[in-house]
Amino acid sequence: MSKIIETKRVIGFEEAYSISSDGIIYRGGVIASPSLWKGGYLMMTMQLNGKIKRKYVHRLVAEHFIPNLLNLPQVNHKDGDKSNNHVNNLEWCTAAHNERHKSKLEQCDVNYIKNSNKTGVELSHIFEVSAACISLIKNNKRWSN
Repeated sequence: MSKIIETKRVIGFEEAYSISSDGIIYRGGVIASPSLWKGGYLMMTMQLNGKIKRKYVHRLVAEHFIPNLLNLPQVNHKDGDKSNNHVNNLEWCTAAHNERHKSKLEQCDVNYIKNSNKTGVELSHIFEVSAACISLIKNNKRWSN
């Protein structure tokens, strides 16, 4: 059984670009090459008639294939792999959900951090996160629930 890949024209660049539900961008029917951008995300620079626009590939896939009925602001890679831009791996989400999803910490780790008498530096070494992250957790500015 094969998976069906859907392709749509990129809004605003319909004459030149299309995108598939598996995250491949085409320019004039030829696979285009996105750039590796900040944080390991793929970024596509599109040009048409003097108009230039940069968009993250995962965001283009979400905008074209995933309804955003709740008008959520961010797109999450469900498996944490920023190069996996297949529609089945993406979801619209809140900033808080996206931040929590990309964290290495589990709720039990956060509980330990909040109740620990160890210093932020000690905890940052134990959990391999920054001391600033530890401070945000201890001050209920991150993982507040």
